[in-house]
Amino acid sequence: MWSSVQAGRESFLLWILLFAFHFCSGCKSTPQNLDVTSTPVATPIVIGKTPEPTNSPTAVFDSRAERQLLLDSVAAVIKQARQDFPGQTGIYFIDMESDLKLDYDGERQFESASLMKLVVVAELYRLIQVGQLGLDHPLELKKEHIVGGSGDLKELEPGMTFPIRVLLEKMITQSDNTATQMLTEFLTKDALNKSTKNLGLRGTTINRDIYDFGAIERGQDNYITARDAAVLMEQLAREELPGSEEMHLILERQQRNDMIGAGIPEGLKVAHKTGELNNVLHDVGIVYAPKGSYVLAMLSDQVSDKPRAVQVFSKLSQDIFKIYESDISEPTPSASPE
Repeated sequence: MWSSVQAGRESFLLWILLFAFHFCSGCKSTPQNLDVTSTPVATPIVIGKTPEPTNSPTAVFDSRAERQLLLDSVAAVIKQARQDFPGQTGIYFIDMESDLKLDYDGERQFESASLMKLVVVAELYRLIQVGQLGLDHPLELKKEHIVGGSGDLKELEPGMTFPIRVLLEKMITQSDNTATQMLTEFLTKDALNKSTKNLGLRGTTINRDIYDFGAIERGQDNYITARDAAVLMEQLAREELPGSEEMHLILERQQRNDMIGAGIPEGLKVAHKTGELNNVLHDVGIVYAPKGSYVLAMLSDQVSDKPRAVQVFSKLSQDIFKIYESDISEPTPSASPE
């Protein structure tokens, strides 16, 4: 009898334990007992870049392969343009979505002409960012600042003062040489040459004033490469420079648009800067096309036919833009009424 009672008690205790285990298995663990797990988290997306799938290397390869096809087409039109151009060229192209590049004599130095003004803008905004300068800081127009060439400040009387923001606008949108002379003297050429090194511009030098052609005969000149011009624009587009947004807006208001700006539909952003001397013609900029943004730097010298040179660079820019336009499918024809 005792064994029967004992067996009954053991069965009852076993039933209680099983019931308690079953009930607690549905309970949530307390924070103290919570194990660290690999809870799925959404992959962060960086603006301007295509997120890479975690388990789909084929998709990544296909995406890069598609960008490479675009660059193959761009390479073909660049090679044709260089053959047609009446002079020597250096051309550098960057696909901003993939960071793929095309380099055609990109390290060759050219007289920079007005492209040196890009370094002036970059240095001014650096000083503004570190608090050493303000856009409303006034500069006085002196007689020695007034030089020929483009811009309307040369028509004004010495003694007038202008805030730096006005001089910046004129220097870029009108390519005003007098405004450039005022700003270059204010910054000094030594400071500008230090700026080129800080910006990673390997082949860019500023050794003369914008309109001092006598300095060229003395062996002092301003130089830039297509690679340097493109790198500076890439840094601007990626907002890696102080004042990138403000600089970008000024470059969008460029008044000369017969090369990189030609043929771009209204409403699409283009930020660029031209440069020109007697036998020199340049244009460098960022184009925000439907298939992705890109940087194009077109530099040249020994130009024997300036109108033809402008035409070739204009056609090259338009040909590249067509490659980067969205595919437009033909509309399906409506069924004809019977």
